[in-house]
Amino acid sequence: EHFAGRYVAHRGKGLLEGKKATLLMASGGIYAEGSPIRDRDIATQYLRLILGVIGIGDVTVVAGGGAKAVDLHEQTMDGFLAALEPQIARAASS
Repeated sequence: EHFAGRYVAHRGKGLLEGKKATLLMASGGIYAEGSPIRDRDIATQYLRLILGVIGIGDVTVVAGGGAKAVDLHEQTMDGFLAALEPQIARAASS
């Protein structure tokens, strides 16, 4: 399959304009606004860039930072997800 013509017009304009995307991102680090490592959130930046190329500029991000607490048994998966439920519900309703 060719990317050009399917998602991006031959002129380079994204063909999915007017669409929305929601990213549900879990990470070991916490990259929230004001975090000293905010600039290291490369995955979200990259996905926004790629979505923009195909025309999707309306992107909502639900950031589940601190997921390493689940791996370290400092928090349960249910507890981790429960803390994100309000953000997920807002993203789903928009």
